Order: sequence, then structure tokens, then C-alpha cells
Amino acid sequence: MKTLSCPLSDHDTVVARFVLPSIFPIGRGLWKLNCRILGEAEFRQGFETRYKGWQTLKPAFASTSQWWDDVKLRIKRYAIQYCVTRARRRREKFSKLCAEVKFGDPSAVIALQTYLDEKYHGARVRARVEAVEAEERPSLRFYQSVSSSAVTDASRLCAYDGTVVSDPHGIVLYNEFVYAWQCRLVGTG
Repeated sequence: MKTLSCPLSDHDTVVARFVLPSIFPIGRGLWKLNCRILGEAEFRQGFETRYKGWQTLKPAFASTSQWWDDVKLRIKRYAIQYCVTRARRRREKFSKLCAEVKFGDPSAVIALQTYLDEKYHGARVRARVEAVEAEERPSLRFYQSVSSSAVTDASRLCAYDGTVVSDPHGIVLYNEFVYAWQCRLVGTG
């Protein structure tokens, strides 16, 4: 990387060469606890039972912070397992309600409508959260869109007159010209 002085500006030009990987490694992402499950009696009861057991493990750890790190992982695993089980039960409930509606049960129609309303509300909440978090962390879709529209060769630029400048010295000279032109505009403004 080189820094080149531009005499007609208070800015410097940086010439850098980067080798970017063709594939960006994507991690598992950020896990967040679904806070709605905290209000469910079944989750709280299971959590309290497990937490009492986890407290008995405290003497086996060198420090309370090590124990707490272990407990946090256990909480995460329990919450994920609980949500997976809950989702499976909901899918089974949906299938059962659909079958009952097919057989003409009028109470099943109302129950199915209530179920679908709850599902719709959850989808709207998730969509709002995703929209807010879209700028927080890159996703696979982000990397794919960036890589598909990325400039693969940043070693040249197109000058105002349409000519292509590709050598580093020419790029610096063109930048000096642009800065000088901007300084003239500012000076006459």
C-alpha cells in the first residue's frame, strides 16, 4: 500500500492492492433468544427444573464465570430444543386442523382461522425484525449480491472524456486533475 501526495488538495491518494477471496466464509449467524417463549409456562417450568440441576454443577468449575459460560450454552441448547419441539407440535396441529376442516367440522374452521391469524402475526413481527436487522449483519444473500455486482478489477478507471486510465501514475494524475477542478469550483463559488 502506498500513500501519494496530491499537491492541490488536502487529501492524499492511497494506492492499495487487495486479493479478495472468491467465496466469503459464512458463519452460523447470530442466535437470539425468542423472548416470547419466556411467557410460556411449559418453557419456564422446564427451565426452572434444569436450572436447579445446573446449579449443582457449580462446584465442578474453577470459577463462577466458567460455570456461567457453561450454563449460557445449556440455556441456548434448551431454548433451541424447546422451539424445535414446539414447531413440530404446531405443524402437527396444523395438519390435524386441515384434516378436520376437510371433513366439515365447523369448530375446526374457527380453530384453523385462529391458528393462521397467530401465524400471520408472527410472520409480520419477524419481517419487521429482519428489516431492522438487515443493516446489522451480513447474510449469505448480501455476500452473493455484493459478489455478483462487485468490480473485479479496480486497477483502472474511466476518465470524464471516456478514456480508460489503468496505470497507477495515470490514476494519480487523473485524481490530481479532479481535485484541481474541484478546487477551482470551490474558489469561484
